[in-house]
Amino acid sequence: MSNPYQSFSGDSGNQFGGAGGYGDYDYHQSGSYGYQQPNGYGYQQPGSFGYHQPGAAPGNPPGGAPAQPIDAMDIVGQTFKGYLKQPVPGMLAMLVHLIISFALLLVPGTVLGGISAAMEESGRDIEPLVPTVGIPLMVVMALAAYAYLCWMMANLFNGSRKIADGEKVTFRDYFRFAQLSGCAGVYACFFILVTLGSIAGGFPGLILYALLWPAPVIKADDPDKPLMDCFREALDLIMENLGQSLLFILVCSLITSFVVFIPIVGFLAAYPIWALGMVLFTRAMQRRPAARFE
Repeated sequence: MSNPYQSFSGDSGNQFGGAGGYGDYDYHQSGSYGYQQPNGYGYQQPGSFGYHQPGAAPGNPPGGAPAQPIDAMDIVGQTFKGYLKQPVPGMLAMLVHLIISFALLLVPGTVLGGISAAMEESGRDIEPLVPTVGIPLMVVMALAAYAYLCWMMANLFNGSRKIADGEKVTFRDYFRFAQLSGCAGVYACFFILVTLGSIAGGFPGLILYALLWPAPVIKADDPDKPLMDCFREALDLIMENLGQSLLFILVCSLITSFVVFIPIVGFLAAYPIWALGMVLFTRAMQRRPAARFE
C-alpha cells in the first residue's frame, strides 16, 4: 500500500515510520522524531512525529497511559497559530481558486448573454434558447462548479495535512491532482448527503454534517482507505467525542465567519484556516500525531 503521507509531488516528505508508512508510527525508536508531551493527545513539537513505546495505544503517552481528553479550544488555538506561521501560500491559492470558480460561472453565462443579445438585435425569438441552450448550460455550470468545489477542498486538506505534519507548505500543495481524486470523491458524497438532508428539512442536513465531517480529512490522510470506511470511522470518532466535536465546530465556524469580514485578506484566509482546523481535530480524535505550534 502506498504511503499516504508521501508528498503528492513525489518527494518522500516526513513519514511516520519506516517502510510500513503511517501504520507503523506507534513504534519509533527512542530519539527519532521527537517525544510526545505527557499532556498531549497526539500533538507533537513542530516537525516531530511521535515516539511511542511498544504496547502503547496510538496517541497515548509512552507506557500505555490513558490518553488525555481532547480540548476543542486548544485545537482552535493551534489552528490559528499553525496557519499564521505560513499564511501566504494558502491565501494565494484561495485567490486563484476563486478566480477559476468565477470564471467557470461567468464565462458560460456571458456567452449565452451575448448570443441572446445578438438574436434580439436581429429580431429573432430567443425563447427557443431557454429549453435547448439555457437550461442545459445552467446544469453544466452547476456541475462544473460542484466538481471544482470538491477538488478545491481536497487541495485545502492536502495543504493543511502538510502543515499538521510540521512541514513547509507551498502554493503547489494547494494545487495537486495526483491522489486527490479519492478525497474529492469523499467530499462530493459528503456534500451530497448534507445537501439532501438540508432539502429534507434543514435539520437533518446539520445532523449529517456534524456526524460525518471528518470523512474527507480521513481520506486525505489515508488515500487507500475505502470510501465507506472513511464515513464509518468518521461516525465512530464523532460519537466518541461528540461534545468536544460540537464545541469545535461551533467555535471554529463562528471565528472563521468573523475572519471573512476582515478587509481584503479575510475571505482568502477563512477556508484554509477552517480546513487546517478540521485536519488537526480529526487527528486529535484519531490519537495521531500532529505538529504543535508555539
